[in-house]
Amino acid sequence: MENNNKFYVYVYLDPRKPGDYNYGEYHFDYEPFYVGKGCDDRMFDHLKPSYLKTNKNKTFTNKIKKIQRVCEINPIIIKYQCDLIEHIALKLEPAMIAVIGRKRCKTGPLCNITKGGTGCDTFTNNPNKEKIREKLRNHVVTEETKEKLRGRTGIKSNRFNKKHKKESIEKMIISQGKRDITGENNPFYGKTHTEETNQKNRECHTDKKGSEKQKNAVKTVNKLRWDSYRKNSIKEYYENPNYCNNCGKIIHFIIGIYHTKHRKFCDLHCSAVFNNDIRRGKKLCCI
Repeated sequence: MENNNKFYVYVYLDPRKPGDYNYGEYHFDYEPFYVGKGCDDRMFDHLKPSYLKTNKNKTFTNKIKKIQRVCEINPIIIKYQCDLIEHIALKLEPAMIAVIGRKRCKTGPLCNITKGGTGCDTFTNNPNKEKIREKLRNHVVTEETKEKLRGRTGIKSNRFNKKHKKESIEKMIISQGKRDITGENNPFYGKTHTEETNQKNRECHTDKKGSEKQKNAVKTVNKLRWDSYRKNSIKEYYENPNYCNNCGKIIHFIIGIYHTKHRKFCDLHCSAVFNNDIRRGKKLCCI
């Protein structure tokens, strides 16, 4: 015979906040932050990595992750009432949520999105979903925002002068290998550039060396490369200094492309003396 009294109402408690929490007829030894209804092992589903990664209720999942990170334990989970028929559990859940209060409504500590009793705490059951959809439909990106996004190139880019790890590159290669972007699968299939875009492309390619903006970008990159080379050269000079082939003194560092690695004499006098000695057949101990 099927057991109908298998449902229960469970509560998630924050172990970081002990105390005497009273909400009407409901009493807890720790601060509650989620109320749910379920059967079998439903109350533990929220702790699964797949749930924490994909669930849309970020307030709830972030709180669980923070407790796990700070306390190195899972949140406290209690069955407030068990052995219930489903429709009784569906009535008790919203009643508890209404008394304790939700963060979304600024009436209490609970992270629940909905009022409860709908069977699932997702966007589908969100009472404000139509308002959210309407807001997203009517959302217009301002010119100021577009300008900010355009400015995140070159030095201002978060990825400037950074490289992907080998693991990331391998993953990208695998993911790109699986995707077929030819023919109808190509995102730009059946589309054409507007005349305005074509005109911009023409202007960019009119000058072989590129537009003024591109020239400035190249200058900036070259300057950064030179700065990097200069720093490395100075570091190399102090770690492995060059000695004069004639007198044995350390060659003074002069910033230049070949100075650090290829200079053999500290000054012109040493160079002349050295060359004259070689011509006369004199062997130097420093050679």
